[in-house]
Amino acid sequence: MALTVKKVLQLQDDGRHLDRDGLYLQIKGNNRSWILRYKRFGVTRWMGLGGTALVTLEQARALALEARLQIKLGNDPLEVRRQQQVEEKLAANKKKTFKACVADFLQGRTDDVQSAMETYVYPICGDLPVAVINTDTVLQCLDPIWQNKNPTAKRLRARMEDVFDWAKVRGYRKGDNPASHLEKALPKVVKRTLHRAALPYAEVPAFMETLRSVEGLPARALGKPPPCFVAA
Repeated sequence: MALTVKKVLQLQDDGRHLDRDGLYLQIKGNNRSWILRYKRFGVTRWMGLGGTALVTLEQARALALEARLQIKLGNDPLEVRRQQQVEEKLAANKKKTFKACVADFLQGRTDDVQSAMETYVYPICGDLPVAVINTDTVLQCLDPIWQNKNPTAKRLRARMEDVFDWAKVRGYRKGDNPASHLEKALPKVVKRTLHRAALPYAEVPAFMETLRSVEGLPARALGKPPPCFVAA
C-alpha cells in the first residue's frame, strides 16, 4: 500500500518503507529521506531524492517519475545528476570575480600590496570574472605605474600572477597566466639620477669651518683639508 502524508509522519522504525514504483522512505534514527531504487544493466542502484524536511511526499513522487523517464530514455539518472552538478559548478566558476579570488587566496591574511591592489587593480578588473581576464587587462593595471611606481608595480604583478595560478588550480580559469612573462610588453624602466645642487664657491670656507666643529669621524674626514691645502 502506498504511503500517505499521515503515515510518513507516523512511521518511526528504522529501515526502508516502500511507497510505490521504487520510491522508499528511508529512516535512520533522526534522519528521514527519500530514495529511489532502480536497475541499470541489471545492477540495482539507489538514488537519494532529499530529506523529508525539504521534500514532501508529492515532490518525492514527482522526482521519482522524472528519474524513471530518464531511464526510459536510456540514461542513468544518477549520471545525469552528476553531469548537471558539474555544469552548474562550471557556470558558477565562470562568474567568480578576480576580487573574490584574491579574498579566497589570502584567506584573511594581511597582504603588503592590498592597498595598491585596491587603488590600481580593482577599478579595472576587480569585478571581472577571473576566467575572462587576459594580458591586455593586466597591462591596463600596470602600465600607468610601471615607470613612476616600479617597485609597487612589480609587487602587484607578482601577486596577480599568484592569484591567477591559484584560480587555475581551483578550476576558475583555464589557459596561460596573464600576469606572467610581461617584461617585453612593459616599457623599460629608466633610472633617473638625482643631482644635488652644488655649494656656491664663495660659501665653501665658512662651510668647512663649521664642519670642523662637528663631532664624529665622517665630519672630521670631510672637513680635513686636502694635502695640497696644508701649509708647508
